[in-house]
Amino acid sequence: MSPSSPFFQDSSADIVLRSSNGIDFRVYKTILAKASPVFEGMFTLPPPPPSAVPPEEYSNGLHVVALTETTEALDALLRFCYPVREPTLSSIEKTLEVFQAAKKYDIDEGILWAREKLAGFASKEPIRVYALACRYGWEREAKIAAKETLSMSLDTLLCSKSKELGDISAFDLQRLCMYHIACRRAISHLTSPRFIIESSWTPWEPMWSREPCTCTHTVIKTRTHVESTAYPYYAKTWWCEYMEELKKALESVPSQASTKLPKALAAAAVKASACPTCAPDALEALMGCAEQLAAKVETQIEKIELQVD
Repeated sequence: MSPSSPFFQDSSADIVLRSSNGIDFRVYKTILAKASPVFEGMFTLPPPPPSAVPPEEYSNGLHVVALTETTEALDALLRFCYPVREPTLSSIEKTLEVFQAAKKYDIDEGILWAREKLAGFASKEPIRVYALACRYGWEREAKIAAKETLSMSLDTLLCSKSKELGDISAFDLQRLCMYHIACRRAISHLTSPRFIIESSWTPWEPMWSREPCTCTHTVIKTRTHVESTAYPYYAKTWWCEYMEELKKALESVPSQASTKLPKALAAAAVKASACPTCAPDALEALMGCAEQLAAKVETQIEKIELQVD
């Protein structure tokens, strides 16, 4: 592999940086010194004369500085010093290499980029990102990753084989578990037919109505938030059963994903189709209910904070 940018192969450069796997980057001291106080300090010392060092430490008359970074990591790091496009890396491991290099050479832009990049991996590898964020004390990234872990059950999380979990404290693992529990509690009421009726969600026909039909139902005597008098409402059994399925799903995985249960939706719609009153609008009403539930789940979860201490 060679440097990906012609900026790093400039014939007029005044120093060569050599990666750990032997690839040379021809660069300018002044550019690196402006971006990194570590490089600046390194270049204040005059290089030894060619006669005093082995031939391999010079390349076409330029002093060679051998670094411990891989070619890919060094290429990415130099992009935060030169006016070129940011690196594109596809894994947590490679991003961490860049972070460690940026930290070593005190290149702020590289550090910030690596943190943002790692946060972007949270949607696919939330446990790893959470553990790494805890290791480095990155609260913002820890919160982003913690929220993404809601896409799995607490059992799945605790059984994770992510090696990074071994690097965090018991407190960091505990607060992640507490966050999950707090989110579950915050949304536990959202699937209650009584809560939905009292909140007067729309559409409310035919899932629950003021008049009975041929469907089996549960009578809930209450009032909506716009009424002053309590009335009996007929909550259809097929709807209540559907909401019970959503409740079970949310108790396990407290995220919007749990409001999308195609099989439960289809089963409820089939049961509703047996009633001539409910059949025409049941599927649309159920889908609307699921959409509103998803929005309310997100709203409630946004209110929950991962505890710092």
